[in-house]
Order: sequence, then C-alpha cells, then structure tokens
Amino acid sequence: MRFITTFYEYLNENLSPKFSDLAKGVDYETFLHKTYFDNSYHKVLYRGSGRELEDNIFMTDDLDHAEQYGEDVDGIVSNTNFKDTILHFDNGSFNELRDNFGVLISDRGRYLDFDYDEYESTFKEKLREIYSPYFEKGKLSDAMYQLNKDEDKVIDYVYDFITNSTDNYRLISMNKQNDFLIPLLMYYAKRDTYNIISFWGSDYGGSMEYVVGDISKYTKLSDIWENYK
Repeated sequence: MRFITTFYEYLNENLSPKFSDLAKGVDYETFLHKTYFDNSYHKVLYRGSGRELEDNIFMTDDLDHAEQYGEDVDGIVSNTNFKDTILHFDNGSFNELRDNFGVLISDRGRYLDFDYDEYESTFKEKLREIYSPYFEKGKLSDAMYQLNKDEDKVIDYVYDFITNSTDNYRLISMNKQNDFLIPLLMYYAKRDTYNIISFWGSDYGGSMEYVVGDISKYTKLSDIWENYK
C-alpha cells in the first residue's frame, strides 16, 4: 500500500489535470464559475454563506443557488461524481425506510414486524440518541423556531411520520418539516455506507438538495484554488 503524504499528492491522485488547471491564473470567483460550467469530469457540490464546511451540511449542485446564500462560496469535488456515496430519497426509498424502521433497535429489524405501541419508548430513545448531536449543535434550531417545536415534539413528529403516516415523502421534502427528518435519513444512509443524501427540495423554486455527512472525505474547492492559482 502506498501512502499519500502531501496535499499535492492527494490532489494529483484524486483530480484530473484538467480540473486543477481551472484554478491557474484566475481569481477565486472565476475559478468557481469555471468549475460550474466545465464539469465534464467531476461533480461539484457548493455551499454559500461561508467557507467553513462542516459535517452534516446542506449543499447544492447549482452555483447560482449557493450564491443566493452569500457570495463567500466553497464546495467539494469528486472525480467519480460521488458515485456510490449518495442515497437519494424519493417516495419509494422513503417508504423503504418506513418498512425497515426496525433497524433502529434491532439488527434484524429489516425482517421483523414491530408492534409500535409496545416498542414506542424504545424507538424514541434511539431517536433521541441519533438527534442529540443535532440538537446540541443547533442544526435544527431554525426549523424548531419556525414550527414551534421543542426537542420532544421533534422526536414525536419524526416517530409519528414514520409509523403512523402514509403521506408521500415528496410532500414533506418541499417543506421546512423536512429538516426534522434529516438526522434520521443520514443515520439510515450511513448504515448502508452512504455519506450523502439527496432529495428534491423547495429552495430556489424547487431543486435537488444534498446533505453531506463527513466533509473530510472530499477535496475543498478553496484548497484547490489556493494550491494551484
């Protein structure tokens, strides 16, 4: 096994010369727009309103969309178009989550039918464990404020939507309530080794949205520009 010891080696291993060349001799804003319009070999996800990218962060594949949130845009890039790392949630895949909700409390949960009334407290305890880091870091605070829900009401909402509702997920993905489902969707995705989830959201008049779990798995656009400009 060969170890990659420098940042340049890492970039050279993971990016084609064509992409890194986009940064040469241009300012950062020009580089960003070149990555958006010349993306034949790589897929880029962007984030507006600051270059401090953190785990479990919302991102978009539309640069204009990212810029709506602030001019200080950064992003991540993959030369495999994030292949095998994105789990897309639509009505069908969300219903699979509903059917497999038992995985939260049992490794055999995919194959068991649960009496949810009997196991409600166990499921909610697991949900609180999953949601605790999101509550602590304030990642759901905006939706909680707008929809007037405290932590217990968020857990109740998520549990009820999974176990007592047959509403199409697409109806929720276009609304603020979807924020409450993100921690569960990420947990479910990571169990199957996915690091990114996607869904059709309401932002920017309706567009594909992404949430990236472990941001450290990808190369940041700002780092590429700093090292190749």
